[in-house]
Amino acid sequence: MIGTPARVPAHHAALVNSALTRAMELDDVHEKALVHATATTVPVALAVAEQSGGISGRRFVDAVTLGNDVACPLVDASAHPDELEDVAQIARLTAPP
Repeated sequence: MIGTPARVPAHHAALVNSALTRAMELDDVHEKALVHATATTVPVALAVAEQSGGISGRRFVDAVTLGNDVACPLVDASAHPDELEDVAQIARLTAPP
């Protein structure tokens, strides 16, 4: 988890780091889709990279970019972007590691 030496399962770290990002208002916004995708994709990518080990910076950036490239149009296509983002985040964070 960011800012602490604590070691927790990847899905817990992703959840805590995502909440921290949002609470500290460090999240960006995709104006058209009205989604804060990076506040989810970066913490999830960090957790997966740490759990997997040996992930290069390029693969990390590719993962975040792909996550944003999928999330933003998906949310934009939804009639209820806030609800879709919540559902997508819950699905990502509760999936088995």
